[in-house]
Amino acid sequence: MINWKLYVTALLLPLALGWNSCSRPDVEYFQADEGAGTSFNYAAGAMNGKVYTGGYFKGTYLPVGYNSNGMVAPVPGAVRVMDATSDDQHLQLSETDSTGKLLQTWFFEGTAKQVGSIGHGAQTNEVDSYDGIKAMLDDNHLSVKMGFRQQLTLPDGTTLDSAYMANGDARLNTNEQVQLMIKLDVSKAAGIGPGTTGWYKILDEDHPGYVIVRAADGDANGNMILSYKGCDSFNATKVVVTTGWRGTTTTVGEPYDCAEYLTCLASGDGSTVWRKQLPEGVVLDRCRATVDGSFFCGFNMAQAFEADFGNGVVAPSEIDATRVNLVGQSTTGAGLIKYNSMGEALWVKRGPDSGWSVQGSSSTLSVSRDGTLLAMTGPVVDGRGNRAKTQVSRIDTSNDLTKDVLWTDIIPSGSHGFRGMEVMRGAGQPEDEVVAMGQIYAGWLTLTDDQNATMTLRSIGQYDVFVVAYDATTGAGKWAMDGGSDEVGDSGTGDYFFAFTADAVSGDIYVGGGVYSGPSKFRWGDLQRDNVMHDAQTIKSSGTSPPHAFLVNLKSVSSHHPECLNSCDEAVGVHESNVNDGYCYIDRYCYKDGTSSPYVGHHCYSCNSTADKLEFTAPEGGRRPTGAGRNVVPGFCFIDGVCYDDNEHESYNKNKPVDPCNKCDTASPDVWTAVNGCLLAMEFVGAPDPDGIIRNGMCEATNFEGGIRYNKDGSVNPVGWELEATAAGWGPLSCGSGQTPAQQSTAAALRQRRVMKVAEGEQWWP
Repeated sequence: MINWKLYVTALLLPLALGWNSCSRPDVEYFQADEGAGTSFNYAAGAMNGKVYTGGYFKGTYLPVGYNSNGMVAPVPGAVRVMDATSDDQHLQLSETDSTGKLLQTWFFEGTAKQVGSIGHGAQTNEVDSYDGIKAMLDDNHLSVKMGFRQQLTLPDGTTLDSAYMANGDARLNTNEQVQLMIKLDVSKAAGIGPGTTGWYKILDEDHPGYVIVRAADGDANGNMILSYKGCDSFNATKVVVTTGWRGTTTTVGEPYDCAEYLTCLASGDGSTVWRKQLPEGVVLDRCRATVDGSFFCGFNMAQAFEADFGNGVVAPSEIDATRVNLVGQSTTGAGLIKYNSMGEALWVKRGPDSGWSVQGSSSTLSVSRDGTLLAMTGPVVDGRGNRAKTQVSRIDTSNDLTKDVLWTDIIPSGSHGFRGMEVMRGAGQPEDEVVAMGQIYAGWLTLTDDQNATMTLRSIGQYDVFVVAYDATTGAGKWAMDGGSDEVGDSGTGDYFFAFTADAVSGDIYVGGGVYSGPSKFRWGDLQRDNVMHDAQTIKSSGTSPPHAFLVNLKSVSSHHPECLNSCDEAVGVHESNVNDGYCYIDRYCYKDGTSSPYVGHHCYSCNSTADKLEFTAPEGGRRPTGAGRNVVPGFCFIDGVCYDDNEHESYNKNKPVDPCNKCDTASPDVWTAVNGCLLAMEFVGAPDPDGIIRNGMCEATNFEGGIRYNKDGSVNPVGWELEATAAGWGPLSCGSGQTPAQQSTAAALRQRRVMKVAEGEQWWP
């Protein structure tokens, strides 16, 4: 699980009048698992004023809510106490009401132990993070997509074994998770089985080689719509080497005779109503149903050929690479297709006027119940295949003729782009909206809407969540909301979010994921609560803590202005005259005089309403941080736009540790001060080869404490452990590409030894 903390806060720039700076969405409650162990919410679905979350847990599962009235204890029967010392990975589906109270939980007890990193890579047992839970349009059931290994006991007591297929035959392919589809009856404690209208389904009776479900949703009649890949055969002896961004893996066995399918499972028992094989090369990534039985699917396909979906519906081969997102050196294209209730294609959209994209698990699709409001998200990929930006687009589905792209908003991708998106149209919404959730790393993220109005999100850490809303008619930005805590640590301490859903009928938005031990408090909107898992030792360290499931409920509208504003006109934004004396209003949060800035590297500034009501102020005698090298604040260093305490070491980005060899020395407050005896400035010197590359030079260090110099021939007054390296012909601080691999490794080891000895307080200079 990546777990660097980023606290994002919405900052309305003066010219961005399309974005609301006068208020923020109401936060109804948040909920955190406070049990001993670990847990995570990977998926969510909402209906009837309740939210349903799903994920894994180990140990005690004890989600506690918190709203404006205080703590909300769970129903005792919804809590589960398991062995926190065991690595058995269990799954849960949970129901929470509008106050944040956990009402009931459906538990799936596993026997398989987690292998590798929880949350990253292949998971032992999991609720899918993209299509794991969908509220069926009959408003009584959930469509749930799971995967498991070894044995899994369902809420009704049924035990499934991954070694066997649904018909009892031995499973040929044991390399992969078993895909499990569940129709959950939320009105019953068992959820599935006798006495309920729920069921489970394993799609291997026709595909013994392999099955992976791509997308799932439920229609108004309680039927389940699935897209999946099915393989009919399995080669048990073939050795397969796979290389990806997580490294290289070798497995024995490979499925073959594979195809992509679209199918409908019957409401009553999960039997197959119909099944369609898709054109070769087409993958349906996301499918969403509407109340009339029709449904929409986003797809990927190769550019080089046309795809015949049947019923006279053909996707052309032509595609405009300048407007449609292309992934992997322009080898794939995206599209949208509409089907009727019998799985017959009605129309397909793909081509020069698309202006939007779908790409694998990074994309989302959402449609209103009546099918007339549809939006999609996907990455914007440059010519080299880099996903530098992400976009959300609304497509006109008000009839079956136009299918035009009405607007597109593009933002920097941050860490993952948009991880979730929903359209909002219903009784709980005063106007149609498109809401989305994303995560970004430390820094600034500027959102630019279709009207060129901007909203900038700035961070106080490394990693966190934001939620944004757009006007569904115009694409104009409405608001952006940060995920909150007071954490300012560098790593292993923050939040990580996957689950996102919304209920247009009630106007509720839900974000779910996991939280860690770094934040001392959780702060969302006006709600604050101590983090019972907080460990001060994890702040600014490389350590991590087990994640605990987290859920927050937002309203897309605000019922009141923040308490420090006496008035505010959303058409013109906030001015100092709108802010009460004794307060600052910064990034849509109120701060009393004297309150320190929460932003990492900005903690030497505070609210001083006399000086500035709309931004934090430097302490008396200091100067505002407007540029490195000119921004001295008494008692601190200010380097590269960041405040550091005296003797504090340089903090690298999320992928690197704290630098032990550079520190803040307030005697030189605008530059880093080298730690005596630590890493020294080195220069690789020598005669270059004809191509200009120095391959036979040596490292030379000069001007350091003690007056010792490593000469070009490697000579020095060596002591102890340096003798062997010097005798071998290179100095202990040798560097450069001209060194042999052995020399480079030895040099790196010696440099590390030097750091270690300095850290131990040993004076080793002769």
